[in-house]
Parts: sequence; structure tokens; C-alpha cells
Amino acid sequence: MGRPYGREVEQFGRTYSWAQSQQIENMSLMVRSHRRKPLVAVGSGGSLSAAHFAAHLHRVVQKQVAKAATPLEVFSDPIPNDCTALLLTARGRNSDIIAAFNSLAATEVGDLGVLCLVPDSPLGKLARARVGVRLEELALPSGKDGFLATNSLLAFFVLLYRAYQHGTQWEELPENIDLLRGHNDISFLDSQIKGQARSLVDKEALLVIHGPDTQAAALDLESKFSEGALGSVHVTDLRNFAHGRHHWIAKRGETSGILMLVSDREFALAEQTKRLLPRSANTLILKSAFNGPLASIPILLDVLDFVALTGQIKGIDPGKPGVPEFGRKIYHLRAFGSIIKQPHQDAPSRAIELKTGEPLRAMERTQIEFWKHEYFQFLRKMQGTSFAGIILDYDGTLCNRDVRYAGIREPVVKALQRLLEAHVPIGVATGRGKSVREDFRKKLPRKYWPRILVAYYNGAELGTVEDRSCPDGTEICSDALRPVLSELQAHAELMRLASLTVRKHQITVESQTLQNMDLWELVFSITMPFSSAIFSRDAVC
Repeated sequence: MGRPYGREVEQFGRTYSWAQSQQIENMSLMVRSHRRKPLVAVGSGGSLSAAHFAAHLHRVVQKQVAKAATPLEVFSDPIPNDCTALLLTARGRNSDIIAAFNSLAATEVGDLGVLCLVPDSPLGKLARARVGVRLEELALPSGKDGFLATNSLLAFFVLLYRAYQHGTQWEELPENIDLLRGHNDISFLDSQIKGQARSLVDKEALLVIHGPDTQAAALDLESKFSEGALGSVHVTDLRNFAHGRHHWIAKRGETSGILMLVSDREFALAEQTKRLLPRSANTLILKSAFNGPLASIPILLDVLDFVALTGQIKGIDPGKPGVPEFGRKIYHLRAFGSIIKQPHQDAPSRAIELKTGEPLRAMERTQIEFWKHEYFQFLRKMQGTSFAGIILDYDGTLCNRDVRYAGIREPVVKALQRLLEAHVPIGVATGRGKSVREDFRKKLPRKYWPRILVAYYNGAELGTVEDRSCPDGTEICSDALRPVLSELQAHAELMRLASLTVRKHQITVESQTLQNMDLWELVFSITMPFSSAIFSRDAVC
């Protein structure tokens, strides 16, 4: 199983260039959708290191609480539905990540995203079949990693950084991998540093000490040393080391080495710490010239090089160490079927939690009884009511927001067709124009078109899908909106940051630099005096 680790290292330059060349807009929209909510980033094996990096980016860039979690964590203890979740997977086929996806989808987590590095994976197929899930599938040119995550991990780090950096003032990644690595003041590019690193490899234990900027890379080193059976690694940060971890060096310093992974701003503290260690302590500092999350990427490359060096010295190929039969059996366990998620995951309890936003275990008995009574009363009303039709939103309901121009997905088309075959009329409310009409005409047979009524431009125009004259596509706005358009066009900052699309009954404002909420607030402040004009948040794209 696997392939030579050295062959994977040789592809890092190509992987970096590929990740730099990918269109980032959809991924950026994915992370922007998480902007004002806590994030749980989910990964297993090597992808867990990427999940730690995503959580770090979310905390630093979005200023929100974020954590990394394994599939078992989110399956056994579902996250609150007012959080968001991002699943990271290189292949999208292991049973653990699929169980995590099914669990998160079932609990209707606030916003669910999937980033996978192969197209048409089993997980991707599940994600595409579920409306509301944001999916990004790419084709990593290096193919499947060996036993350890290498090129996929580097790709994740670069893609995630670019997605969070897009449209911000954060520093851009260097153009190529040589420029990136050349920014490391102290790195494996230096033969003397590589020589010092060799002296750490023979130690029985390695203490890996990191700063906040380089935690993800440090955690990956521990993962690779454990998975490749390369040695024993203890990971801690620069200050937590001071709270007792230093005692390991006092008692086992002769058989231990210390590797510090730091950014530029953390270097002074690392140096101060090193000077206070015993002279006999075998300590090496690897430093990036960058600060913030960007520092983790060149340090990650040093970590991957250190793994290669360790494997060479110990005679173990980390890319193909050999998998024992018991390990293979453990990997293929159908583990999640034997785990009871929670004792209250019946339909009424799940509905109550979604309605109230509170876990059932935190409620008093009288509260639970009240909500169960309301739940069953609602069901009785629904079951005893005859419905004359159904009205649906379009973006985020009938089609996913992140692939909005792909239109309605096949499972939704089939559900709509069943309703129409039962002679249930359908109404659609949308901020869009004729693209909605054309999507329905493309996806559904002609005989159903008269039965679908669309409220275009947030209800400004009504027409069936059969009616080609609706909506009015003229680019001259109505008299009611003309003063609003003039005010928007006169605002120099808005015109610098955004573009306007004018229709008779709607003005659409689009931006590639501002976050949606920032754009909304700016447009609202400009147009607030025009209280009589029809204005909707859905009109701000």
C-alpha cells in the first residue's frame, strides 16, 4: 500500500502551482457563508491537520470561534445547528467522513460545506443530492497520496488560505513554491539546519513546540510520526511548555530533542525560551518570515521534509510503511452503526431542538412537555389540512447558492414533478429574473409550465413559466427606482467597489471585494431615505 515518499516530495512544486491556479471564487463564497457563525472543521487522518488550519483561519480572519473535529466527535455529539461545518477530505470515500456528513445533514447544521480533491466521489454524490450543501470538488493532479497525506495536505493549506484571503487585505501567497520557501529565514533549505535536524532523529522522543501561527503544521508532524511509526512526539505551544512540560527535559533531556516551529513574531519568545533551557538540550528552531496563518504553509513544507529525513535515517519509507492486517480491519470497521448518538434523537426531539435552538438535555421537563404538545398539535393540523398549492424560495431552497447558475438539481426536479403530476400548483418567490424561467423550461416538460407561477424581482412581476414576456428585461428602471439609482451611482466608494445591474423593477449590486453583509450595510445606508422604494436584502448579491 502507498508509494515512495520521496516521489511525493518531488511533486510539491507542481501541487503548489496547481493550487495557486485554481479558481477560488466558489471556495471563497463557501467560507464567507460561515462568516458570522462558529465553525467546526472536520477531517480524519491527514485531513485533520487541514481541519486545524481551517479552524485557525476562521478564528483569525472571521473573528469567530472555530475548532477542528474528527468524524467520531461530530457523529457522537452533534454540533448546534446555529454553527457551520466544513468537511475536508482528499478522496471522499472513507466511511468515517461519510458518516460525519450524514450526521451533520440530518441535524440540519446551519451551513454545511464539503471540499474534496477528487471529482465524483461517494461523498460528493451525497452532497450534490442535498440542497443547501456547498460542494467544491477538484482534481488534484498528483493523484492519491501514499500512506501519509502529503500533496493533498499541501493543496488543502494553499486552497484554504486563498479562500479566506480572497477579497481581503491579507498577504497573498508567493507566486511559486521556491519563493515561498525562500522566505523562511531558518529552514531545511539550509544544509546546516538539515545537519542539526539529523541529531534530533536519533532521540527517543521529540518535543515539538509551536506558536499560534504554526500549530497546524506542528500537529501534522505528530500525526505523521505516529502514523509512520517514526518516533514518539509530544506537541505543545511556547507558553504551555512553561506550565510543566519542561519537566520532561529535566528528567529525560539526554534522550529527547526539541523542535520549535515558529513564525516571525513568535521567534523572539522561542529564542528566549531556548536560552533558558539547559545547554545540553538538543534544540532546533525552524522559523518562517511570515506571520499569521500564512506562516504555517512554509513550515508545513519543512515538516514534510523532516519526515522524509527521519524516514531515510530510520530505514522506513513513510509513504509505504506496510499496513498490518489488524490495522486494515480496524480501518474498515462499520464503527458508526454501533454507536448510539444520543438518547433523544427521535423525530419530535429533533424537531424541538431545531425549533428552539436548545439541546433537549438543557430543558426542564415542563418545557419539553409543552413543546411536544405543540409538535403533535402541529402535526394533527398539517395532516387534517387540504393544501391548494405550495410556494417556494428559489436560491438556497430549489438550488444551492454556491452553484446557483447550475439551477435546480435532479432530485429536486423529480420532487417538483411529483407535485405537478398530482396537480399541485407551484409558486416560486425569487430576487432573480428570466434565468429562473429558463431553468424551469429546461428542466421540466412543457405541459407543466402553465402551473408554475414565478414572482420575479422579489414580487415586482408575476408570470407563469410559459409566459416569455415576463419578466420585463428592459435596462431602464421604473420611475419609482430612478432616484435610488441616481443616489447609488453618485456614491464614489460604492461605484469603486461594486457594479450595478439595472432592470425595470430591480437594481442588483454585486461586489468581488466586500463581504455580503458589508455590502448590504453600505447600500442600506445610501438608500435608507427612499423608504417608499421596494428594497430587499435578496437584491444585494
